[in-house]
Amino acid sequence: MTQSVIKDLRIAITSFQIECGHFPGQSEQSQASDTRLLSTGPLIDCLLGQNTAWNRKEIKFVDLMTARDGKFGYVPAEGSNPCRLVDLWGNPYVILLDTNGDGKVQNPDIRNADPAIAHSETSPAPEFLPVEIAIHSFGKDGIEGTADDVVSWRSTPESSVMLVPMWLLVIVLILLLLIILIVRRMRASPAK
Repeated sequence: MTQSVIKDLRIAITSFQIECGHFPGQSEQSQASDTRLLSTGPLIDCLLGQNTAWNRKEIKFVDLMTARDGKFGYVPAEGSNPCRLVDLWGNPYVILLDTNGDGKVQNPDIRNADPAIAHSETSPAPEFLPVEIAIHSFGKDGIEGTADDVVSWRSTPESSVMLVPMWLLVIVLILLLLIILIVRRMRASPAK
Protein backbone atom coordinates (compact mmCIF):
# COMPACT_ATOMS: atom_id res chain seq x y z
CA MET A 1 0.00 0.00 0.00
CA THR A 2 2.80 2.41 0.84
CA GLN A 3 4.41 1.59 -2.53
CA SER A 4 1.24 2.71 -4.35
CA VAL A 5 1.29 6.08 -2.56
CA ILE A 6 5.00 6.45 -3.39
CA LYS A 7 4.18 5.83 -7.07
CA ASP A 8 1.28 8.32 -6.98
CA LEU A 9 3.50 10.93 -5.36
CA ARG A 10 6.27 10.37 -7.92
CA ILE A 11 3.78 10.68 -10.80
CA ALA A 12 2.34 13.90 -9.31
CA ILE A 13 5.80 15.46 -8.91
CA THR A 14 6.78 14.40 -12.44
CA SER A 15 3.55 15.87 -13.82
CA PHE A 16 4.23 19.13 -11.98
CA GLN A 17 7.77 19.19 -13.39
CA ILE A 18 6.50 18.65 -16.94
CA GLU A 19 3.80 21.31 -16.58
CA CYS A 20 5.95 23.94 -14.85
CA GLY A 21 9.45 23.15 -16.09
CA HIS A 22 10.89 22.69 -12.59
CA PHE A 23 10.27 20.78 -9.39
CA PRO A 24 7.90 22.02 -6.67
CA GLY A 25 9.64 24.61 -4.49
CA GLN A 26 12.50 25.04 -6.96
CA SER A 27 13.23 28.22 -8.81
CA GLU A 28 13.30 27.81 -12.56
CA GLN A 29 17.11 27.57 -12.50
CA SER A 30 19.15 24.60 -11.37
CA GLN A 31 20.43 24.62 -7.81
CA ALA A 32 23.93 23.69 -6.64
CA SER A 33 22.71 20.56 -4.88
CA ASP A 34 19.73 18.24 -4.85
CA THR A 35 16.72 18.94 -2.62
CA ARG A 36 15.35 16.80 0.19
CA LEU A 37 11.74 17.46 1.18
CA LEU A 38 9.23 15.85 3.49
CA SER A 39 5.66 15.21 2.34
CA THR A 40 4.36 18.09 4.43
CA GLY A 41 3.07 21.64 4.10
CA PRO A 42 3.93 23.52 0.92
CA LEU A 43 4.82 20.47 -1.19
CA ILE A 44 1.54 18.67 -0.52
CA ASP A 45 -0.49 21.89 -0.84
CA CYS A 46 1.30 22.50 -4.16
CA LEU A 47 0.43 19.06 -5.54
CA LEU A 48 -3.17 19.52 -4.42
CA GLY A 49 -3.33 22.85 -6.29
CA GLN A 50 -3.64 24.87 -3.08
CA ASN A 51 -0.22 26.54 -2.82
CA THR A 52 -0.24 29.47 -5.24
CA ALA A 53 3.36 30.44 -4.41
CA TRP A 54 4.61 27.08 -5.75
CA ASN A 55 1.72 26.25 -8.10
CA ARG A 56 0.58 29.51 -9.71
CA LYS A 57 -1.83 27.73 -12.07
CA GLU A 58 -3.51 25.97 -9.11
CA ILE A 59 -3.49 22.65 -11.00
CA LYS A 60 -4.35 19.60 -8.92
CA PHE A 61 -1.74 16.91 -9.61
CA VAL A 62 -2.86 14.26 -7.11
CA ASP A 63 -5.89 13.02 -5.18
CA LEU A 64 -5.09 11.86 -1.67
CA MET A 65 -7.24 9.78 0.62
CA THR A 66 -7.76 11.11 4.12
CA ALA A 67 -5.69 9.49 6.86
CA ARG A 68 -7.40 7.51 9.59
CA ASP A 69 -6.09 8.14 13.09
CA GLY A 70 -3.19 10.10 11.60
CA LYS A 71 -1.95 7.16 9.52
CA PHE A 72 -1.79 6.33 5.79
CA GLY A 73 -3.09 9.33 3.91
CA TYR A 74 -3.59 13.05 3.95
CA VAL A 75 -3.68 14.80 7.33
CA PRO A 76 -5.08 18.35 7.01
CA ALA A 77 -3.31 21.30 8.61
CA GLU A 78 -4.32 21.89 12.21
CA GLY A 79 -3.26 24.96 14.17
CA SER A 80 0.45 25.50 13.62
CA ASN A 81 0.92 21.97 12.22
CA PRO A 82 1.08 21.94 8.40
CA CYS A 83 -0.80 19.40 6.34
CA ARG A 84 1.09 16.21 5.61
CA LEU A 85 0.95 12.99 3.66
CA VAL A 86 1.84 10.09 5.94
CA ASP A 87 2.63 6.40 5.49
CA LEU A 88 1.00 3.40 7.20
CA TRP A 89 2.84 4.25 10.41
CA GLY A 90 2.06 7.99 10.52
CA ASN A 91 5.41 9.27 9.21
CA PRO A 92 5.87 11.65 6.28
CA TYR A 93 7.59 10.41 3.13
CA VAL A 94 11.06 11.67 2.20
CA ILE A 95 11.38 13.04 -1.33
CA LEU A 96 14.76 13.53 -3.01
CA LEU A 97 14.71 15.77 -6.08
CA ASP A 98 17.42 16.20 -8.69
CA THR A 99 17.30 20.00 -8.57
CA ASN A 100 20.89 20.41 -9.77
CA GLY A 101 20.01 18.76 -13.08
CA ASP A 102 22.72 16.08 -13.14
CA GLY A 103 20.20 13.21 -13.59
CA LYS A 104 20.88 11.56 -10.24
CA VAL A 105 20.24 11.86 -6.50
CA GLN A 106 22.23 10.69 -3.48
CA ASN A 107 21.37 7.10 -2.57
CA PRO A 108 20.07 6.85 1.03
CA ASP A 109 20.92 3.13 0.99
CA ILE A 110 24.65 3.85 1.43
CA ARG A 111 23.86 4.87 5.04
CA ASN A 112 21.44 1.99 5.67
CA ALA A 113 22.04 0.18 8.97
CA ASP A 114 21.35 -3.17 7.30
CA PRO A 115 24.65 -4.44 5.85
CA ALA A 116 22.77 -6.53 3.29
CA ILE A 117 21.47 -3.29 1.78
CA ALA A 118 24.36 -0.86 2.25
CA HIS A 119 27.40 -3.09 1.89
CA SER A 120 26.31 -6.22 0.06
CA GLU A 121 29.31 -7.99 -1.47
CA THR A 122 27.35 -9.00 -4.57
CA SER A 123 25.72 -5.62 -5.21
CA PRO A 124 26.77 -2.81 -2.87
CA ALA A 125 24.58 0.28 -2.81
CA PRO A 126 25.76 2.80 -5.41
CA GLU A 127 26.54 6.32 -4.18
CA PHE A 128 23.93 7.81 -6.51
CA LEU A 129 20.61 6.68 -7.96
CA PRO A 130 20.17 7.43 -11.69
CA VAL A 131 16.75 9.06 -11.15
CA GLU A 132 15.37 12.56 -10.87
CA ILE A 133 12.93 11.64 -8.07
CA ALA A 134 13.46 9.15 -5.25
CA ILE A 135 10.88 8.69 -2.50
CA HIS A 136 10.95 6.59 0.64
CA SER A 137 9.13 5.87 3.88
CA PHE A 138 10.86 5.15 7.19
CA GLY A 139 8.89 1.90 7.43
CA LYS A 140 7.30 0.30 10.45
CA ASP A 141 10.14 1.13 12.86
CA GLY A 142 9.91 4.85 11.99
CA ILE A 143 13.70 5.06 11.64
CA GLU A 144 15.33 6.12 8.40
CA GLY A 145 18.04 3.87 7.02
CA THR A 146 16.90 0.49 8.30
CA ALA A 147 15.90 -2.71 6.52
CA ASP A 148 12.16 -2.01 6.68
CA ASP A 149 12.30 1.31 4.77
CA VAL A 150 9.88 1.32 1.82
CA VAL A 151 11.66 2.86 -1.17
CA SER A 152 10.95 3.75 -4.78
CA TRP A 153 14.25 2.46 -6.20
CA ARG A 154 14.37 -1.20 -5.18
CA SER A 155 11.90 -3.95 -4.41
CA THR A 156 10.91 -4.01 -0.76
CA PRO A 157 9.48 -6.65 1.54
CA GLU A 158 6.19 -4.75 1.55
CA SER A 159 5.81 -4.79 -2.23
CA SER A 160 6.41 -8.53 -2.49
CA VAL A 161 4.42 -9.50 0.61
CA MET A 162 1.37 -7.52 -0.46
CA LEU A 163 0.93 -9.63 -3.62
CA VAL A 164 0.08 -12.82 -1.71
CA PRO A 165 -2.79 -11.39 0.34
CA MET A 166 -4.23 -9.72 -2.78
CA TRP A 167 -4.33 -13.06 -4.61
CA LEU A 168 -5.87 -14.72 -1.61
CA LEU A 169 -8.48 -12.01 -1.43
CA VAL A 170 -9.39 -12.53 -5.09
CA ILE A 171 -9.69 -16.30 -4.62
CA VAL A 172 -11.83 -15.88 -1.51
CA LEU A 173 -14.12 -13.43 -3.31
CA ILE A 174 -14.57 -15.82 -6.24
CA LEU A 175 -15.40 -18.67 -3.86
CA LEU A 176 -17.93 -16.51 -2.03
CA LEU A 177 -19.60 -15.56 -5.30
CA LEU A 178 -19.83 -19.22 -6.29
CA ILE A 179 -21.39 -20.11 -2.94
CA ILE A 180 -23.93 -17.31 -3.31
CA LEU A 181 -24.85 -18.50 -6.81
CA ILE A 182 -25.26 -22.11 -5.63
CA VAL A 183 -27.43 -21.06 -2.69
CA ARG A 184 -29.65 -18.92 -4.94
CA ARG A 185 -30.11 -21.77 -7.40
CA MET A 186 -30.98 -24.16 -4.60
CA ARG A 187 -33.61 -21.74 -3.29
CA ALA A 188 -35.01 -21.11 -6.76
CA SER A 189 -35.40 -24.86 -7.60
CA PRO A 190 -38.72 -26.29 -6.51
CA ALA A 191 -38.54 -28.96 -3.84
CA LYS A 192 -39.55 -32.44 -5.04
